[in-house]
Amino acid sequence: MPVKLTEVARQAGVSLATASRVLNGSSRTPAAAIADRVRAAAEELGYVANAQAQALARSTTGLVGLVVHDIGDPYFSAIAHGVQQAALESRHQVLLAGTDIDDGSNSPATLNWLPSTLSFPTAPTPSFWLPPAS
Repeated sequence: MPVKLTEVARQAGVSLATASRVLNGSSRTPAAAIADRVRAAAEELGYVANAQAQALARSTTGLVGLVVHDIGDPYFSAIAHGVQQAALESRHQVLLAGTDIDDGSNSPATLNWLPSTLSFPTAPTPSFWLPPAS
C-alpha cells in the first residue's frame, strides 16, 4: 500500500502542511533542519507523490496534448520535437496522438474523443499549444 503524506508528516514530527510544503517545492519552506527531517522521513518510508492527487489540488496536470497526422513525417516530427522541448523546459508532459492509424474502416480518423480526453487545464497555458483555439 502506498505511503501517504500524513505518514511522512507523522514520522518527521511535523504538520501535514509543513510536509507538503517541503516535498512539493513551496516557496514557504521551514528551517533547513525541519526540511531535511521531512525529506529523510519520505525517503525512509518510500514516499512517492500521487500525481492524480497533486493534479486535483493544483487544478492542473501539466499535460499537453499534441495530435499530428503522421509522426514519421519529418514535418510533424519536427513539430513534435519542438513541443516536447518546450514542454520539458516548462515542466510539462506531452501526450502524443496520431491520426494516420488505419483502423480498417477506410474512413478518415475521427477525433470525436479529443475534447473530453484532452481537456486538461495547464498553468500557465503553453504558447506552443497546437492547434490554435477556434
